[in-house]
Amino acid sequence: MKSKFEIRDKSLRRKRRVTFKIRKNTNKPVLYVFRSNKHIYAQIVDSEGKTILGVSSKNINMLDLNIDSKDLKSATAIDDKQEKKTADLSKKDSGKSDSSKSDTSQKTLELKGKIPISFATGFALAKKALKLNINEVVFNRGSYKYHGRVKALAEGARKGGLKF
Repeated sequence: MKSKFEIRDKSLRRKRRVTFKIRKNTNKPVLYVFRSNKHIYAQIVDSEGKTILGVSSKNINMLDLNIDSKDLKSATAIDDKQEKKTADLSKKDSGKSDSSKSDTSQKTLELKGKIPISFATGFALAKKALKLNINEVVFNRGSYKYHGRVKALAEGARKGGLKF
């Protein structure tokens, strides 16, 4: 088992490597990501160090963003077993009531979890950035691996229209 010091050392090395690569593109704004256990935060900072805009998963209302369900499914990568379970549940519900009820239960299932919320956070950040005429940014993931919620935020920002 790895000790705390070995894990911390890996994250520090990863952070130094990422920031070294980012310093090459000094004239572009930088998209910084912070990930906590419950939420994810993203902000765009200009080359002078001033925060242009920031978005948090606390303040995201996913129904107002009009995200395509295909994009959301690709971000969540739902297992086949879960899809079969939802299909079985919708068949049971359709026998008892009309099909509109099963569609709403399917929609609420897609919106649960940290990864879809991270995707929506990135999407909202991109929409706000495009309103401020920011098209290109440099993605700084810090010491986090490009995996899971960080990857979903980046994909959401790309689907929203930002270029990395």
